[in-house]
Amino acid sequence: MAAIGIRLGTVRRELDITQRDLAVQIGLDVGTASMISKWEHGKVKRPGLHLQLAMFNFVHDQGYDLAWLITGQGRPRRPEAWKDPELIDEISRRGLSERLERRIREFMDRLREDLLP
Repeated sequence: MAAIGIRLGTVRRELDITQRDLAVQIGLDVGTASMISKWEHGKVKRPGLHLQLAMFNFVHDQGYDLAWLITGQGRPRRPEAWKDPELIDEISRRGLSERLERRIREFMDRLREDLLP
């Protein structure tokens, strides 16, 4: 999880936003900025699921690849094809964003199981 926090900090700095601004943009209380700071600096092993999902959605919406964020492998940015309005409509029509959220939750559950003693 610490490595995810480091990559999250990289994304936030590339987007040139503060931790406070990030908290506001993902719809969380401004006080969450301190939690974001702790996550970015590896002082929180597993933030709450609500914060994780909010961060993952934000990072995804900014064009970053979730697989890279979670594993550090691959390219940080998704291919430009992702910005294609027709592709976005197709994804919305098929409900793939809900499926993505479900898969992220499943992945996080497995990750939690692997990390817990």
